[in-house]
Amino acid sequence: MKKNLKYIFGLSLVALLSGCVINVTSNTSDMNLSSEPTNSSISSSLDEEGREQDKLSIMFYTGGYGEEWLQEITDAYMSATGNYVEIVADATISSKAEAQLQSKNGSEYDIFISHDLNWQDYADRGLLANLDDVYSGTTVDGDKFKDRVIPAAEKISKYQGVRDSEPHYYKVCQTQGAGGFVYNEDLFKA
Repeated sequence: MKKNLKYIFGLSLVALLSGCVINVTSNTSDMNLSSEPTNSSISSSLDEEGREQDKLSIMFYTGGYGEEWLQEITDAYMSATGNYVEIVADATISSKAEAQLQSKNGSEYDIFISHDLNWQDYADRGLLANLDDVYSGTTVDGDKFKDRVIPAAEKISKYQGVRDSEPHYYKVCQTQGAGGFVYNEDLFKA
């Protein structure tokens, strides 16, 4: 069930966004964006890891991108599926992700939305799910997921880890933007 939730949620994200994606409670502002699903008849059972099957947990980096877009998508997903989504906003996600991924009890989160994660190393160690089925799947609009991703972002999301016989997708880009702006000030002097 967890795999299906992740797959459906990922496709829903792409259907609503034209950008890219990679779980959520706030470390810096104690903001909890979680809301109960609109379908109150959902009964949650536990999976093999002792986690709620009808719950998707997302931690995301609060680095100035805002949270409203994720809450909007989450609300639409919960309304459409009746599944519960917990969002945890955290400005220190990069220092917590590895410990979560290596936990003997499994991560508290199903999806991490961040930047600067050492995802290639995590893939080499078998800590990330192969997302090939997501990239080959279709969105709710009938579009192929891979076709909705910017080509450069699609290319950098694929990696051949030390355990892999061929390259696989291990992430979906959340944003594509400039990391800074550098210019020669002499060009602007009169």
